[in-house]
Formats: sequence, structure tokens, C-alpha cells
Amino acid sequence: NKKEQAVETIIYNSLGKIHSQLGKPVESLKYYQLAIKIAEAAGDKQRSGKILKNIGALYEEQKNFTQALAYYDRAEHLALEIKDGSLLADCYNNQGVVYEQQLNYPKALVVYKKALVIYQKLGKEDRIALTLNNIGIVYKFLKQFPEAIDYYNRSLAYSEKLGDKFFVAANLTNIGNLHALMHDYNKALDFNQRGLAIAQSIDATNIVVEALGSIAEDYAGLGNFKKAYEYKDKYLKVNSEYINLERSNQLAEMQTQYETEKKERQITLLKQDQQISSLNSLKQQLLIDKKNYQIFTITFIMISLVALGYLFYHKQVIRQRLRQEKAIAETEDKERSRIAKDIHDDIGSGLSKITLIAGLANQRISSGEAIRNEIQNIAQISKDLIDNMRDLIWILNPENATLDNLVARIREYCSDYVEGLTVQTEFDIQDEVPQIKIPQQAQRNIFLTIKEALHNCIKHAGCDKIFITLSYKDEMLSVTITDTGKGFDMEGLKRPGNGLRNMQQRMRSIGGDLNITSVLGSGTTIETKILLA
Repeated sequence: NKKEQAVETIIYNSLGKIHSQLGKPVESLKYYQLAIKIAEAAGDKQRSGKILKNIGALYEEQKNFTQALAYYDRAEHLALEIKDGSLLADCYNNQGVVYEQQLNYPKALVVYKKALVIYQKLGKEDRIALTLNNIGIVYKFLKQFPEAIDYYNRSLAYSEKLGDKFFVAANLTNIGNLHALMHDYNKALDFNQRGLAIAQSIDATNIVVEALGSIAEDYAGLGNFKKAYEYKDKYLKVNSEYINLERSNQLAEMQTQYETEKKERQITLLKQDQQISSLNSLKQQLLIDKKNYQIFTITFIMISLVALGYLFYHKQVIRQRLRQEKAIAETEDKERSRIAKDIHDDIGSGLSKITLIAGLANQRISSGEAIRNEIQNIAQISKDLIDNMRDLIWILNPENATLDNLVARIREYCSDYVEGLTVQTEFDIQDEVPQIKIPQQAQRNIFLTIKEALHNCIKHAGCDKIFITLSYKDEMLSVTITDTGKGFDMEGLKRPGNGLRNMQQRMRSIGGDLNITSVLGSGTTIETKILLA
């Protein structure tokens, strides 16, 4: 009957959610499909719409945006048909999240604003706060900062009304970061410090990390490098503790999953033993004396095999865990050494330059000479150090070691680097890139090579146009930077400079290729290729 079908639908839908939260998308989709089949057969359009929305969210988590949008559209049509405003607004909001990840910001704004209108009519203040924040994020990416601040402030007002301290802290840091982008560092500092205080009061470590990093940049923008260094140090310590906590949580999750699977295997073995016991009872009734010995022998052999199998498996698990722990320890030691070298080479060199220039400026002050150039040099070196520190922190975050994050960072860096320059820049960067893990060393060397190549174009080429192309096909990542500058004589270049040698060494160390083509008066092309299998 309909009541039983409704109960079955709820059960299967709940099982789908549980498996999704456990990181088992295949099992989750199986239960969602059972739920939607029963709901559609019963003509239950409301539950069908909610299940379709859940399936869309499952595909969204897997970065399959085409399927996600298809299911959201089906859920949207049902919501319109049965006039379910809450479901319709949720569909619009979820579509906005997908469009935002696809960098289709105009479409994201349209559906977010549709969702906002409905949530306002329904009086769902928590969803209103979330949607206002989403719209603020889109305006930030569009560099429409006044509009972004307006929506963040409206979201903040609702969050404060609801008493949601986590969202209040998040909004405050969002507003602070926007003021920093507008170079109003005093306001940025005020909002970030307020956000930091609230985040610390509720142990929201991820927001604390974000706020500390932003405050360090705010102080740097104000020229207070002592405070900037102090907060950057706090940021590095808290961020390191946060990463270690996340790793501990992941290990605990893996242990829980292992224990669960172990118990499931034990239950299966118990059921098998019970079936064997039932069979033995039947045989005892037919051949009591003769079969008793056989049953005892078979049972003993089976138990022995199970015990031996379990001991062997347990031993293998321990060996595997020890190997993994040893590999992690060796990797961490190498990474610490590399980080120390990077900090010594880059930041240490920059600080030495600042010290020398400051000493020269001091001598000139005492002799009454102008020191404008020295001050400008110190400001530029400090800015470069901050940018390099930001890049180093991004590279060190293991969550960023995915292909889509690398491509997004390259896109962001190239856009920011050429912004405000007179050089005309054209981008041809692939939109959809799979979310696959890549070695952190590869991530680091590819990014630094592209960064060096772009720097050479601007500094040495004397060009008026730059073409940047990025594509990923058949597991091959290709990035090409071409300028229309003065070029150089490839044959006459007996010994390449440090920049070119560094790029070549970085790509060779990760199994990649770097090709440089240049003709005097016709520009230069730098192409990097690496197989990310």
C-alpha cells in the first residue's frame, strides 16, 4: 500500500544519504535509485523531487557537473509542478554552486537570486543568510567589490540575528578580505580581528587559520612588517596544528572503517558457522556415531583455516601500516628539508637585500641625500616576499595537490600578474579539468616553472602581447606561453641564464619536458608538458 511505499522510500533515501556521508558514492547511488523507483511508481512527486536533488548533489560531489545539473533540472520541474517553494529554492541554490565551480558567474548569480527571493517569501532566515553569502562570493570573483560587501553585510545581519557564531565569523573575514582587495587595510584589519575573536571563542580552527593569514597580509599592506611577521608566524603554527588534526581525524576515520569491516566479516563468519551447525544437527540425526567424528574433523579444520587466515591477514595489515608510517616519516623529513631550503634561499635572500638597502639608505640620510629609490626597492622586495610566502603556503597545503586546483591557481596567478600592465594578454585555458590527485612535487615544480616563464616575458621580452594556453588531454598537461617580444638568438646563446636553467631542471626532476623556441625580432615560446598518469 501507499503507506508502506512511503516508508520504503524514506528508508532507501536515508541509506543513500548515509553512504554518501561515508564516502561510498556507488552504494549511495544504488539506494537513491531504489528510492526514486518506488516514489515514482507511487506517484509521490514531492519525495521524487527531493531524491532527484540528492542524486544531483551526489554527482556534484564527484565533480560530474553535467549529470548534477541534469538531476537538479528534473527536481526543479517537479517542484514547479507541485508548487513546492522550499524544494525549488534548494534546486536553484545547488545549481548556483555548480555554475560557480564552472566559473560561469552570470548564471550563478541568476539562480542564486531566484533562490533568495523564494527563501525570503518562506522566511527561512538560515537559508537567506547562506544565499546572500553565496551571492557575495560571486560578486567578489567578478571583482564587483561594493556589491560583494553589500551582500556579505546582509548575510552578516541575518547570521547575528540567528546567533550563528560560525557564520558570523566567516562573514566578518569575508568582508575583511574584500576591504584588503580594495586596499583599505585599516577596515580589513578591523573585520578580520573581529572574525578571529569569534572564531577562537567557538574553536572554529579553519576560520582562525584564514583570519590569521589575512591579518598578516593586512599589516603588510599597512607597512607594519613587524606585526605582519608576528601574525604570519601564528598563522603557520595554527595551520600546521590544523593540518595535523585533520590528518588525525582521517586516520581515526580509516580505523573506524577498518573496525566496521572487521565486524562485518566476523558476522558473516558467524552466520556461516550457524549454517554449518544446522547442517551438522541434521546429519547427527541420520548417522549419529559415524558422522560425529567427521563433523568434528570438518569443524576443526574450518576453524583452524579461519584462524590462520585471520592471523595472516592481521599480520599483513600490521606490515602494511608500518610501511606506510615509514614512508610518511621519510616523506615528511624530505619535505621539511625542502621547505627549509626554500625559506633560506628565497626569504633569507630577500631579507638580506632589505638589510643592505636599509643600511645604504641610513648612510644617505646622514649625508642628506635622497633615498626614494631605496624605499621603493624595500617596498618591492617586501611585496615579492609576501607573494612568495603566499605561494609557498599554497604549495604546502596537501589539499591543493589536485589537477583542478593547480589549473585554477595557474589561471588566477596569470590573471593577477598581468592585471594593470600595458601588455595585451589572451588566455585559452581549458574550463573543465578532472579532480585528480597529483604528486605535491609535480604541483610545486609546474607552478614555479609557469611563474618564472611569465616573469621572463614581462621583464626581458619587451613584448606588447602574451598568449597563454593550457590544456589537459589523454593524461598530458600542456602549458604554453608565447610573447611577441624581441626574442633572442637560440644558437648564439652559449650559456642559458639561471631562470632558464631552473625551469629546465624543475621539469626534468618530475619527468616533464620544457621546450623553448625563440627568433630574434619574432618573440619567444615556452612550452611545458608532463604526463600525469
